[in-house]
Amino acid sequence: DGLADDTVILFFADNGRLDARSIHWCYDSGLHVPMIVGWPKNFPAPPQVRPGAVDDRVISLIDVTATTLAIAGIPRPPLMQGRVFLGAGADAPRTYAFSARDRIDETVHRIRSVRDARWRYIRTFTPGPTIASLNRYKEKCFLVMPLLRGLSARGELSGPPAEMMARHGPCEELYDLEADPDEIRNLAASAD
Repeated sequence: DGLADDTVILFFADNGRLDARSIHWCYDSGLHVPMIVGWPKNFPAPPQVRPGAVDDRVISLIDVTATTLAIAGIPRPPLMQGRVFLGAGADAPRTYAFSARDRIDETVHRIRSVRDARWRYIRTFTPGPTIASLNRYKEKCFLVMPLLRGLSARGELSGPPAEMMARHGPCEELYDLEADPDEIRNLAASAD
């Protein structure tokens, strides 16, 4: 339609990868999604947009609506929680991003998470297995789940995979994302 040079493009995913601790879980592999901003050449780019640059600010997907409203010159509604992350009127960078999980199909887990640039804290309020909980959708679509379940039942898992399949809530998890970007060493249970 000839609008490309006048259109801001935000391209982002809405969930993480399809592996055991990703989509549907409050780990970085399930919550940290890509976002690409394409700025139109007919408008001056805001200072936050630099071609080829990587932006390491903590941004939540709830910020997308506030930002697109600001780009369009529309004021953010008073109770909107999202922050503007592009433009001259951008809000101060977000310090924390919060996430939650309550129900995925027939599987209920009350989980809350908060992350800053370095740390992620996860609290599971629901009793029972966490990752090993049954979810029929995941059993069919995430082939790693039946594999992990079978290996666990036969006692053939060790180390982090065994710990992951054995985890039960209520529980707390704390990860140093700088030293442990894969969120393997739970510091909440550590005496260190």
